[in-house]
Amino acid sequence: MVIREAEKGDRAYITAAVQKIFAYHREIDPFYSDLSTTDLGDFLDRQDITFVVFSDTNEPLGVVLGQYHAAPVDRSVPYASLRNIWVEETARGSGLAHLLVTAFEAAARIRGAQFVDLHFDIRNKLARALWESEEYELYQERRRKVL
Repeated sequence: MVIREAEKGDRAYITAAVQKIFAYHREIDPFYSDLSTTDLGDFLDRQDITFVVFSDTNEPLGVVLGQYHAAPVDRSVPYASLRNIWVEETARGSGLAHLLVTAFEAAARIRGAQFVDLHFDIRNKLARALWESEEYELYQERRRKVL
């Protein structure tokens, strides 16, 4: 198994993985929008910490992506925001998500981040289990009222 920072040639897999993430979100939340090809490209271009994990046969098995914020206007210290993580269903339960999170955190730390910020839908049981196992603290709530 190989985990490494994403390269230009990984863009097709990363795009497909993010599309799967958004499809999964839409199953949970009907208000979640589908990204146009342009919006998806813009989103991916803004992510500057991205790792991909591959099997021994060079098959992509997962991706994590996010951003480093060196001089954020909304925080007093530099931080990283972990935007998305995806592990292929066939590889779930094998510890790949932990490896991807560890790689992301290490890259964020090297860049100077003081912490990693993320959010997820509380109805997403996979995400909740992952972030609890990775010891991410609950520090904020978001609420919604459908009109």
